[in-house]
Amino acid sequence: PAGCKVIILTPGFETTDFGYFSNLMNALGHSVTFVVGSSHIAGKSANVRHSDFTVDVEEVREAIAEASANGQKPGVGTD
Repeated sequence: PAGCKVIILTPGFETTDFGYFSNLMNALGHSVTFVVGSSHIAGKSANVRHSDFTVDVEEVREAIAEASANGQKPGVGTD
């Protein structure tokens, strides 16, 4: 339903474009928060989008706390 709080965990890379998912979530009436992690592949390779990555657990907790602040449960998306 519209109004979901979506948290997307994603690796960061030089050509990261958050516009696609931001526009999609906004069109569906959702808000989105990105937690950007470090990819295990360096450089501009297209494979970086599908690489293993790590995120800071505290950043994830903060995103969940912020999304939950109004009592709604967040939706969880992956890239």
